[in-house]
Amino acid sequence: IDFNYDGIVIKVNQKSIQQELGFTGKGPRYMIAYKFPAQEVTTQVIDIISQVGRTGKVTPVAILKPVNVYGVIVSRATLHNQDEIQRLQLKIGDTVIIRRAGDVIPEIVQVLPNLRTGIESEYHYPTHCPQCHTSLKQEIGQIQYYCPNIHCPARNLEYLTYAVSGDCFNIVGMSKKIIIALQDAGYIQNIADIFKLSIDEIKLLPGFQDKSAHKLYTSIQKAKHISFRQFIQALGIPMVGKQTALQLSRSFDSLDDFLKVSQEQLYNIPDIGDKGSLAIFEYITDKTNIAHIQQLREVGIDIQYETRNTGILSDKTIVITGTFEGLDRKSLQAYIEHQGGVVSSQISSSTDMLWVGENPGSKLQKAQALNIPIIRQSDFENMGIMLNRSKH
Repeated sequence: IDFNYDGIVIKVNQKSIQQELGFTGKGPRYMIAYKFPAQEVTTQVIDIISQVGRTGKVTPVAILKPVNVYGVIVSRATLHNQDEIQRLQLKIGDTVIIRRAGDVIPEIVQVLPNLRTGIESEYHYPTHCPQCHTSLKQEIGQIQYYCPNIHCPARNLEYLTYAVSGDCFNIVGMSKKIIIALQDAGYIQNIADIFKLSIDEIKLLPGFQDKSAHKLYTSIQKAKHISFRQFIQALGIPMVGKQTALQLSRSFDSLDDFLKVSQEQLYNIPDIGDKGSLAIFEYITDKTNIAHIQQLREVGIDIQYETRNTGILSDKTIVITGTFEGLDRKSLQAYIEHQGGVVSSQISSSTDMLWVGENPGSKLQKAQALNIPIIRQSDFENMGIMLNRSKH
């Protein structure tokens, strides 16, 4: 075949036999996937650097001699943490075998110690942040170290890049490269500063002319009008992603109500849990974070609050498993949210329904054990669920 593919699926095609064969806890008995072994190649570890994420997590990253792995030039591979480096017994300068896990993410599979020349050196995990030099901390029971300095330049850059992305403020055209240029020019230090930018300041950035500056300025002004869900997500609260932000936005009538919530109230919101409620509560009771929110208010951020949804799935927590004929997961999730429901990734006692397609996973057995209502695609019409099928 004249294009790349990673394997084949062999399937019993007759429906009656499929039903007879049934399912195991992990999948159907009537189909099986065969994947080719991931292509493995050798290269050299030139260096190991420490990368700081938006939450302060410090991750070692191997800098590799560039090599082609299944059609992609790979020059970096994450090493996750110090334990992974020790497990591999990896040194800087080692020759290693790498592959793309799932044909996507580069990973080091094995070190080849017999090819060492004696010039290799040990990697020492930093005790201080490589950017701001603050002493790193490690939470009890956690492997990862993190930089606790909320003003760390590396953390701030990653946060700003996240905050302007599509799921948050959605400032079209605002890339990490432009954010760095704005920081270098001294125009911005935090997210609120982006909304204070003038067209003349944008025009002074490398590569900008009148038209492109106006375009970015217009995008920034448009981003001032933001949904409550997107605003919560844009705050960068630890453990708050898209679905948790949606749950929070539907649980409170206003930002002020959200900022007054207790940890117990947070815990009682479906799918928040112990760690999530603690992370959110610690964020909204921190004076620096409250000042950050106030700055956003002062630059004219207009939060659009949802009216209480009276859709047929209002206040329902729904988990989706399997595949649906003519429907993709994104369409199902969009419909559920439009009808007032919330999509969760895990089955729990607070789950109201499990939507089951073909080839469901272990979630079906767990839902049955908890007596959670099972909704199949054939039930949609009787429930008044009207979905547009995708065209193939």
